[in-house]
Amino acid sequence: MTNKHKNRKLILTASILLIFTFAILVALANRYSANQLKETVHEHAKVIAKSMWDITPHTITDYLRLAADQNSYRQVVITDEQGNIFTSINGPELSGIDRPLLALGVIGQEKYKTAITYQGNRLGVIEVEWYRKTIYDTIYIFLILFLVTAVIWTYLLLRRSETEYRSLYEASLVGMWKIDIATGRFIKANRATQELLETDHQELLSKFFLNDFIPKENRKILLDELRRNAQLFDYEIPITLPNGIIKEVSISAIYFKSDQCIEGTVIDITERKRSEEALHKARRMRQLVLDTIPQSIYWKNLRGDYLGCNQQFAEDVGIDNPLDISITQIQILQLDQNIEKHFSESDAAILLSQEPVVHAIEKVIDKNDHEKWFDRSVLPLFNLYEEISGVLCIYEDITERKLESAKTEQLERELLRAQKLESIGTLAAGVAHEINTPIQFIRDNTIFIKENVSELIEYINKQNRMIIDIADDNQHSVLKEHLKLLEEEYDFEFIREELPISADQSLEGIDRVAEIVSAMKGFSHMGSENLTEEDINKAIESTIAVSRNEWKYIAEMQTDLDSSLPLVCCYIGEIKQVILNIIINAAHAIQNIQTETDLISRVIHISTYRENDSIVICIKDNGSGIPTHIQDKIFDPFFTTKEVGKGTGQGLSLAYQTITEKHQGRLTFDSQDGVGTSFYITLPLKISVTPRD
Repeated sequence: MTNKHKNRKLILTASILLIFTFAILVALANRYSANQLKETVHEHAKVIAKSMWDITPHTITDYLRLAADQNSYRQVVITDEQGNIFTSINGPELSGIDRPLLALGVIGQEKYKTAITYQGNRLGVIEVEWYRKTIYDTIYIFLILFLVTAVIWTYLLLRRSETEYRSLYEASLVGMWKIDIATGRFIKANRATQELLETDHQELLSKFFLNDFIPKENRKILLDELRRNAQLFDYEIPITLPNGIIKEVSISAIYFKSDQCIEGTVIDITERKRSEEALHKARRMRQLVLDTIPQSIYWKNLRGDYLGCNQQFAEDVGIDNPLDISITQIQILQLDQNIEKHFSESDAAILLSQEPVVHAIEKVIDKNDHEKWFDRSVLPLFNLYEEISGVLCIYEDITERKLESAKTEQLERELLRAQKLESIGTLAAGVAHEINTPIQFIRDNTIFIKENVSELIEYINKQNRMIIDIADDNQHSVLKEHLKLLEEEYDFEFIREELPISADQSLEGIDRVAEIVSAMKGFSHMGSENLTEEDINKAIESTIAVSRNEWKYIAEMQTDLDSSLPLVCCYIGEIKQVILNIIINAAHAIQNIQTETDLISRVIHISTYRENDSIVICIKDNGSGIPTHIQDKIFDPFFTTKEVGKGTGQGLSLAYQTITEKHQGRLTFDSQDGVGTSFYITLPLKISVTPRD
């Protein structure tokens, strides 16, 4: 039978017993009350009989009224032997709740009469009627019984609770104890406390809690805290066991001032402390590993609050310690607002999709309108229940790498272009060599034709005159007419006039082709790998010839070259390239400002002259000029004002490097916006020999 069924049976038995007891007590109470009233009536009869002859009816009436008031009689009547009423009185009427109870029959009425005798003589009869208020006796008995039952039941419950408490107290895994403040000894301690302190109960009762277990430096703190606050929660301290072992414990205690004792609990937290220390070391190791990673790392919760980061991200946002990120207001972080907004939107998208993004290259325009490039990886974080709890982001600012990559790509394109140009130059040299031979014999043949055409025409003229001279008069006019018709038929007159002119023009064109071929051969031959003495004027002339197609439809080329210049020690191929770049820039500057209605003659003027131990090459144009605000940038790598595809920004930068570094010279310029530009290349006649870059 279960405890539940036992309890029900016990309650049922107790209830029946209580009802039976209650009924007996009520019956006994009613009987006792009735007997008491009858005894009181007998006493009234004795009093009346004893003094009946001496008391007037009025006096007896007063006595009976007093008795009725005291005993709640409804009516008292005294009669003689013949039944005549000697006197009668009515007691107090019912009031309050008694009246409805009377009407309901809960309060009844009873009568009792007895003889009035005196010294054996019967004097009369007294009859008393009263209200039978047994309901109050019943209630009273019930209350008494209820209180007694409650006391017994409470006592039993207390006993049971005490038993359960003792069982729980002993069985509890939490150490429970009580010590006397005056002596400092244990009053009691449960099994868990004994096991924690590794001392049996009897021995423990002889121990001093503070002196035997609590380190000296913690005793006063513990007592002062308890006396000040009367309670102490989760106070963590080390304790020393009798065998010398030190354990970490958590104490919660209450100070009972009236009993001068302390009761509390003690929990062994040694393993927890070790786990916390191990966890702390693991976190420090994790943070150390994260701080050595050059990329920026942070992680957030679902609300977007930062939970942690590494040192690199801390430096990005302007804080010293990465551990401070979780307590720092996001508003005071020094991360650019536009970048922070972009990161937050990207993180929110990952939280929504719950899909990782790895090595996404993202462009952000910062608050200063500068392009920033980031390589970002964002991963969703999940808790133990596989619910998304936040995001982890790893990113790197690759803006500089992007710029370097762009420069590298540009250099690769330039290298490819240079390789193509080198190939074209090699081909051009070969073509020029191949063309030179047929051009030479074509020129020789054309000279031969020119010389012999003149003699042939002279020969034909003389032949015609001789034929006319030897003809007779009759045939002269006919022959002359026939010759004239033949000349008209073959347009001999036109041939005689134009053929010499055509031969002259052919020779001029052939000489021009030969000049271009010669210039191409010279320009395509980039020169020796070593410094050589070269004719600068000749280099300028060949460069002008090669670049003719760049300027011939735009400007007039004028030269003023000093023929007395000495040879210059230089890398002639690179000097030609510098001159070519400046000529092309001059042509483009003129083209930018030139219009169909332009009345100004656009000129590129190249002059050379000696200046002390140097020679100067001046290349001047009357083009658009260089705006003042960019004049200090034109020698910077990759700087260009030309549209995409027309310039690389490398020409003047390489020219400046070639003249100043490789030739120990100077490259300067004068320019006025809208007026024109003059470049001055100053080359020393002799330079120190250095390895070529």
